Amino acid sequence: MNATNRLGTWHEALRMAGLCLLVAGPSCASQIRTGDPALTSQAQPLRLESIEIQTQGQVQALATGASLRVEQDFALKLRIDRPLHLYVVLEHADQRHELLHPAPATVGIPTGVGSLRLPAVGDWFFLPKVLAGDRLCLIASSEPQNNFSCGEPEPPGPPGRGEDQPPPPPAAPKEAKPAPTVSRPPPPDDTGRERGKARWVLPMPLSTP
Repeated sequence: MNATNRLGTWHEALRMAGLCLLVAGPSCASQIRTGDPALTSQAQPLRLESIEIQTQGQVQALATGASLRVEQDFALKLRIDRPLHLYVVLEHADQRHELLHPAPATVGIPTGVGSLRLPAVGDWFFLPKVLAGDRLCLIASSEPQNNFSCGEPEPPGPPGRGEDQPPPPPAAPKEAKPAPTVSRPPPPDDTGRERGKARWVLPMPLSTP
């Protein structure tokens, strides 16, 4: 594959990932390819390496483009760059949330760094029932969470100008402005989209009725 084709493939994968993160729907999430470096920002502290499924005693990776089904054993293989609090959440269409992970005894305990399997080796997640509109996701955070929504929170908008608000104060008389000073641009880390972020949501490909 030449450089032009590689660049086109990278842009297409990045475009699909952005759409999936905005929609966060099950049909769109099923198109995410686990372990694809083009879909993982270098600033993100974790990466989904693969989704394992167990069928009739045989363990294999979930195929690209496939979705998890009800009554199917599955596990997540992750790569973590710093300690995090992880939550595997089944979000119902009526906004109820079921925590598949962590267990009550381990709530509030962050992970280590490196490779991690959820749940532990020898154990599996299991979905006995899924309804239309349900979503499955992995939430990672720097601090313990009580927000288990599988959607990314929207940034607050500008405050409204209601009639009950006082009018703005009169403008001060103009004064001579000092000569502008040349400021240096911030380092690259200060302008990154992930800077200061403390919560990440990875939608899981889930097949619903």
